[in-house]
Amino acid sequence: MKTLLLFFLICTSSLLYAQTGTSTEITKSTKVEKIDGVKYYMHTVEAGQTVYSIAKAYDVNTKDVIFENPEVVDGVSPGQVLKIPIKDIKKAASPSTPPAVPTTPTYLTHTVEKQQTLYAISKLYNISIEEITKANPEIEDGLKVGQQLKIPQKNTSNSAPPEKVIPPKSSVTSEPARVPEIKTNNESTSSKTFSVSLLLPFNLEDIDTLKFQKNIRTAIPSKSYAAIEFYEGFLIAADSLKNTGLNLKVSAFDAPNDSLQIVNVLEKSELRKSNLIIGPFHNSPSTQATDYAKRNHIPIVIPYAQQNKLLLGNKYAIKVSASTSTQVEAVADFITKHYKKQNLIILHNGLLKEKSSLTTFKNRCNAELGKDSIAEVVFKTAGVKGLQAKLSATANNIIFIPSNDQAFVTSLVNSLRGLKKDYKIVLFGMESWVSFDNLDINTIQDLQLHIPSSSYLNYASPETIGMMKKYREKYKTDPTKYALQGYDCGMYFLAELQKSGKEFYLALPNSPKKGLQCNFQFVETAVESGYENKSVFILQYKDFTLSPDK
Repeated sequence: MKTLLLFFLICTSSLLYAQTGTSTEITKSTKVEKIDGVKYYMHTVEAGQTVYSIAKAYDVNTKDVIFENPEVVDGVSPGQVLKIPIKDIKKAASPSTPPAVPTTPTYLTHTVEKQQTLYAISKLYNISIEEITKANPEIEDGLKVGQQLKIPQKNTSNSAPPEKVIPPKSSVTSEPARVPEIKTNNESTSSKTFSVSLLLPFNLEDIDTLKFQKNIRTAIPSKSYAAIEFYEGFLIAADSLKNTGLNLKVSAFDAPNDSLQIVNVLEKSELRKSNLIIGPFHNSPSTQATDYAKRNHIPIVIPYAQQNKLLLGNKYAIKVSASTSTQVEAVADFITKHYKKQNLIILHNGLLKEKSSLTTFKNRCNAELGKDSIAEVVFKTAGVKGLQAKLSATANNIIFIPSNDQAFVTSLVNSLRGLKKDYKIVLFGMESWVSFDNLDINTIQDLQLHIPSSSYLNYASPETIGMMKKYREKYKTDPTKYALQGYDCGMYFLAELQKSGKEFYLALPNSPKKGLQCNFQFVETAVESGYENKSVFILQYKDFTLSPDK
């Protein structure tokens, strides 16, 4: 039952549309029946028809067809009779109709995400910055992550549904769950059909069935959103590639952060037939899944894990996010390129967990600038005075802090704020700092904080706007970073699979590509080992947002 419910939620546009091939032309049924006070077309399925093609013929959403006919979740059969809801179409007003009385404005609620600007939001909703500011006077002091904005809705057919609230999504957590399988039906055998399996933490057991039956969005726990949105983004990508002749059989499995549950998933015989596996999200199940992929010679893409140990000795493993070491190298390369003649300082607290990043940074800088090019300050022993003794009164002081400790970082940044009036400081930190909500935005802007990141989204680019419009049209909400990651992974890896076949991973180092929020620049980490994406953005806080520097 919960498999069906999840399918209904996430497949507002059915998986069937990810297939290419010619469908039988569908003639709308003239047979209409009234069932429980609701009128339906009674459609008899013919050979070659799918849920998607039937929904399209009747101009309804696939989720409506599935809702009225739950048995079609696994596909339709010739001769099957389906209830197709009849849309309530209002007649257009005649020229003599008097003007409508103005109504109270309706709004779409938008939750501000990291790196978003007013300009990007205005482009996304096709309204002016002035309209947004008028509806939200409090934003004159700048946008804040998590802030909810009222977006005035224009009275057009393309407007999003009024009063639609877009809730912020939390990170994925783990709960045990059963393992469902969601498949597509292949419509064409004219070219090779690739089998792709997605291992995503849907957390099915935590769906509130009673709420879902009432079509209440909160029936789905927030920890499931990341998987659902990644999946939705992947489907948008699959749909975008269908005109290239790509044929897919897609299976999705519930893969939460639970070792026993992953064992159950990996026992599925269908998984062994995959040409490509994408997921899981979490480190522990990713280790199990990559071992499985190695034993069965199946390429596997890990979307989020940072640790490179997943790749060691496993040529089938592909990691999308750059490791911490790779990000630190990118920071060192950026500093030595743009600030080589400035006063370079690495500031840390002498902790063992900082040692790896400390060593990587120093070695990288010394290789480029010469030995002892970096001044080192251990803050817990030197304190503010010890740091001040290393600062230059005339040159820029470029300070890198390789720490992920929020309390230490916050205290240190506040100390630097006190020094800023007497010294020129440019600060470099770690990607984790983005989630530190107690860092004062004005302070980190004054310190010109830079951070490395595996992703950056240009909201104003035509490609981003185009994808967001498609996503809003299908799912009636805006794509989050998870949906965009699913889209980027789908567009890149499906195209590579189509171009080079199951051994596409061998060609990845020669196939760099820019995505919407994630660029792809793979390297083989060692002989007979997997592939890491080395693409890293260096972002700077400017005008209350993060954007690439230089």
